[in-house]
Amino acid sequence: MRLACYDALGNRYLVAPVGATVEGPAARSLCAAHGGDGLLVGRCGTDGAFFLRIFNPDGTEAENSGNGTRSFAQFLRDCSLISENFCEIFPPGGPVRCVFLAGGIISAVLGPASVSAGPLSVFVGGRKIVGHRVDVGNPHFVIRGASIPKNWRRIGGQLDCHRSFPRGTNVEFMRLLSPKNIFLRIYERGVGPTLSCGSGAAAAVAVAHQIFGSSPEQSVSMEGGVLRVSVLPESVTISGPIKRIF
Repeated sequence: MRLACYDALGNRYLVAPVGATVEGPAARSLCAAHGGDGLLVGRCGTDGAFFLRIFNPDGTEAENSGNGTRSFAQFLRDCSLISENFCEIFPPGGPVRCVFLAGGIISAVLGPASVSAGPLSVFVGGRKIVGHRVDVGNPHFVIRGASIPKNWRRIGGQLDCHRSFPRGTNVEFMRLLSPKNIFLRIYERGVGPTLSCGSGAAAAVAVAHQIFGSSPEQSVSMEGGVLRVSVLPESVTISGPIKRIF
């Protein structure tokens, strides 16, 4: 199988040929062999829609991925499977509209961000962690702090499969730098620490705006770079570069 590989601010996605048949064990092996943060497997429906399965490196499947859908959109364009400056992609978590912008930027319009009404307290290792649950087609737990804990990787690993989250959860450690700037560290479910996460950035801005009164438009700084995020009642849009590696 000839794979492609795309970089979304350090989030490295492998892409299988459209129509390929891949299941969890094979996805796990391919990610291990090529150093992928995930494997994207798409197919074209009878009406021209593109359906997407998103495999984590451990072989489990994710419902949605902001960086993954944007990478898959670039793959479709590179393969001349789309000719417009937009496309509709259907992962299990709901439809995503991707738009090609100037300068190699691709935006992904996700569904609405559903933020829990109140905070959730979770106890891990004898320590209480307080955060907010968010659903943007996949689950997130956003933790705000004055600084990022030095042991955030260990805490993230304890939270992503905690019994408080029956589906597991992605974990975002958030620091509000200003009304329009957020700093994040990310522990992805089924992956571990990652340099960036599109849906995680979307979830963090939704919490910053709805709970803490920050601007609905933010620059989100992560280890891999910066994403622009805009939150509306009916959708969240993330925008950033996608680069092909091979």
